[in-house]
Amino acid sequence: MKKQMKKLLFLVMPIYLIGNAQNKGIQFEQGLNWQQIKEKAKTENKCIFVDCYATWCGPCKYMDKYVYEDESVGSFINRRFISVKLQTDTSRQDNEEVKKWYSDAHTFQKEYVITAIPAYLFFSADGNIIHRDIGVKEVSDFLITINHALNPEKQYYTQLKAYKLGKKDYLLMPYLALMAKSFNDNELANTIARDYFTNYLFTLKESELCSKKNIEFIYSFNQILTSEDKGFDIFFRYGSQIDDTMNFKGLSQMITDYIITKEEIDPVMENINKSKTYPSWSRVTKRIKRKYGVIYAERNVLNAKVSFYEKIKSWKEYLKYAIKKQEKSGIDTANVSNVINTNYTAWMIFLHSSHKKQINIAIKWMESLNMSTTNQAGWLDTYANLLYKAGRVEEALKWEEKALRMAPTDKDIEEAFAKMKKGKKTW
Repeated sequence: MKKQMKKLLFLVMPIYLIGNAQNKGIQFEQGLNWQQIKEKAKTENKCIFVDCYATWCGPCKYMDKYVYEDESVGSFINRRFISVKLQTDTSRQDNEEVKKWYSDAHTFQKEYVITAIPAYLFFSADGNIIHRDIGVKEVSDFLITINHALNPEKQYYTQLKAYKLGKKDYLLMPYLALMAKSFNDNELANTIARDYFTNYLFTLKESELCSKKNIEFIYSFNQILTSEDKGFDIFFRYGSQIDDTMNFKGLSQMITDYIITKEEIDPVMENINKSKTYPSWSRVTKRIKRKYGVIYAERNVLNAKVSFYEKIKSWKEYLKYAIKKQEKSGIDTANVSNVINTNYTAWMIFLHSSHKKQINIAIKWMESLNMSTTNQAGWLDTYANLLYKAGRVEEALKWEEKALRMAPTDKDIEEAFAKMKKGKKTW
């Protein structure tokens, strides 16, 4: 009898332990519809957590495996939330449980404008939306999201409601604006940001305004800045200081150029498109020079010329100004944008120029790029094609073969290499 009891305990204990292990993570409800979920939450006085996912979503699977099964996450959420999974897509493998939620899933996506997943929606015990968040997260970050969902001072919808009723908490407004932006509610995000700029941020002294935290927020909403804003003025006047603060060389120039282009050049281009005439570059240059100085005028008009002539496919003029722009900016391998633009301009020279001088200039750029940075197949391909067009066939084959070894599945490089070996044109 004792032996039989020992065997029974041996059989039962592993099952108990396995069951215990399976219950460590979040316990998502099964078999209930949305109305029943709300009723259960109200009865148990718990909030509701809705995990919005899709069958094809890799980050969603990561959350399932590494976050939702975590014991600390499960322990925290199960005591405070009724949790449910909401599949936002449909598939042939969907079971009846998932199919029952199709209608609710459609309603949720439409009502809460779910444009990115994983998305996390949080409701109060009486079924009112109080908070949301998006994106794959590690355990620590997800626990922060959960804590925000339980804290009225951090609940997105709670604070948004207060803001719309006229309560302006300037400590929370950046948070609201950035959250709205992350949910692709750009109109609301920009409205809050503009309110914050006008009524608080741009009233600060310049020494306070130029803090890293404030510059980061202004940068996040630089698209709504105008040249009349104090925010533009600090980028224009204190560019080097701000770049150092942000550890981002060229940030201030990028923002000031964007605003100058938006206000001084874009309207001209819009009128040109309507009238189908050429811009008066001298007039545009004169106006920008008067407002911002010769350096800003020359740089922004040069950029405009490159864009305009590329758009109308006037390759002779395009190459003239594109080369001038590249020669002025030089090659800065620490600047990703500069490196990408260098490669792009060199490639356009390969495609649209038959002048040896221009091709040799581009070859020199690519030599500098490939010597100064970690080689990439695309850059080597550009270099090889330029060499080939310049008649340096053996060198071209060597570099194109190297590019193909780095990117063996790239059909364009493979095709170019085959043409080079047969002596055919690659342009």
